[in-house]
Amino acid sequence: MKLFLSPLLALGILPLSAQQVDTLATVHEAHQVLVTQSNKAISVNIQGAGRDSSYHFHYTVPTGDNASLVETRAIAWDFSLLGIKSSERKREVARSLALPASLRIGFNSGKDIMAGGSWDIDLDILSFNYQFRQHRLLLTWGYGWGKYVFADGKYLDFDGAYAQFGAYPTGVLPGRSVFRLNRHAFSLSYRYQVPDTKLKFTAGIQLNKHVRPRIYNTYYLTTGERQRETYKTNVHFTPVTLSYRMQVDWHNIGVYAKWSPGRVFQKGFGPELSTFSLGVSLFAH
Repeated sequence: MKLFLSPLLALGILPLSAQQVDTLATVHEAHQVLVTQSNKAISVNIQGAGRDSSYHFHYTVPTGDNASLVETRAIAWDFSLLGIKSSERKREVARSLALPASLRIGFNSGKDIMAGGSWDIDLDILSFNYQFRQHRLLLTWGYGWGKYVFADGKYLDFDGAYAQFGAYPTGVLPGRSVFRLNRHAFSLSYRYQVPDTKLKFTAGIQLNKHVRPRIYNTYYLTTGERQRETYKTNVHFTPVTLSYRMQVDWHNIGVYAKWSPGRVFQKGFGPELSTFSLGVSLFAH
């Protein structure tokens, strides 16, 4: 732009004094520049910038009796008069659809849940990303697995419709009682990457569509023989729940925390369970 204003400076239209010079526009890779002069004004027209052929910047410096009127106009992607460089802004906004294969592995904890053996896994499969500079919005679909091992020797007694904690059958040695639940996960997240680093902060909300409930009760007879009860039908789990996640990553590894306040079982059909998960994240793109 300085090259095109030089003739104006030479003609004395723009005085070279101690006054502060304001940048009206910065245009990279202009397609066409036209400078015209009439008996009333000198005009600068720029058509096209970089990959944006619709960009148009117009600047008029009046002469003579019209010297008090200055016209500046820009269309398309030009926001330079607001302090944003148009061509740079356009390149910094990116939209993409990707197969990120991000993975989070953690342990579940909560009331009546044994944290050591209860795990939670989320695999992000497909993600739509909208990125502007270091800010990113992610809409993601994935699949998840949840395992809940009940603590303190609790036995999840299931009668074909209702599940409740009870005692192990008489005359057996307790093993463990487990509930498993898979899910389709749809999440909306905001991610901020610290400039010039690999450090990323993520916060998001996740909609869980649960599928495939299973109850496994394991115990041992006095002879040492292992017995296992398995229930997969008519288990009244909560079909849809919400989870909230915070995550910190350095490059492609990090830590996360996820809170799932919703009930695992439908009200009246099982124990009142909600979970908190803490674990590691891998390949967070």
